[in-house]
Amino acid sequence: LFRSKVLVTTNLAYIPNGEGPTESPLVGEPPPPSAPAYRQATGGDGLVVMEAENAHRNIPNGIHSWLLSAQAGQTGTGVFHVLPNTGINQNTDYVTFSPHLDFDIEFVHTGVHYVWIRGSGAGGGDDSLHAGLDGQAVVSADRMKGFGPSLDWSQATMDGSVATIIVTSTGLHTLNLWMREDGFVVDKVVLTINPTYIPIGTGPEEIPQN
Repeated sequence: LFRSKVLVTTNLAYIPNGEGPTESPLVGEPPPPSAPAYRQATGGDGLVVMEAENAHRNIPNGIHSWLLSAQAGQTGTGVFHVLPNTGINQNTDYVTFSPHLDFDIEFVHTGVHYVWIRGSGAGGGDDSLHAGLDGQAVVSADRMKGFGPSLDWSQATMDGSVATIIVTSTGLHTLNLWMREDGFVVDKVVLTINPTYIPIGTGPEEIPQN
């Protein structure tokens, strides 16, 4: 008998995928060190460019998780895919019920920031997500849409406006991406203070973490 990992859960519907979740810390063991935050560029566009697979935290919820995968045209080392794809649409209460990715950012600019996502959805039930800030829902950045079966950029929302967040102070904040529809794929995230900025092709290179 060979045993590589043991998992205990109170969720009867939970099924581990692939190698399963990462190991829980031992009691009294200090948490692993976090990767440095991304630092916003000081230039005119105030860019923050982040590969999805380099999120600081990947938090599952219920049966759903953002799982590392691959897709044609990806940048970096992979994409994150919300699975299992069971047709769920978490249009509201997503902060409570959806899995999320967290990106820690050291902002040097305040005010309105425009959110661009490079992502994809295989069909009309897989092609949207929510963005937010510091663990809070942001109505101007939720229900992002406009993604097709191939990876491409969108900043559109179902409200008819482009996705924005407002950063009220410089320093450390966290951008959150929550599942709206399972089956969605995210490859790269760009924030900018320039309302006319449009990422081209695969977008700019990831800005190094501090």
